[in-house]
Amino acid sequence: MQFKAGDKAVCGVTGAKVEIQFGPFTSAAIKESYLVKWLEGPNEGRCSILWACDLEPAPKFEVGQRVTCSYSKEIFEVVAGPFPSNQQLFYVLKKEDGDHDTSYEEYMVPVVQ
Repeated sequence: MQFKAGDKAVCGVTGAKVEIQFGPFTSAAIKESYLVKWLEGPNEGRCSILWACDLEPAPKFEVGQRVTCSYSKEIFEVVAGPFPSNQQLFYVLKKEDGDHDTSYEEYMVPVVQ
């Protein structure tokens, strides 16, 4: 996968979130690489180079985040996910009344507080 500056990703080695600052470029190890800024963990705020093979896209939504869906005006809380399904990602959502539902990522919209 190709990333661009500003994209959020997850380091597959540490599990920490990073933000792409520059790349891709070929590093001294002759591997496709990116300059990243660490958004969490012991390196938070620092920049370093990561190989592209160690990066995966960050989920668009996080557990605990409030969302609505394009097919509903209800407010949901993300309780699990993302999970792959037929080349799409879906999440488990909890309604305000306690019932659960699922939604594909493409239909979800974050609630701005």
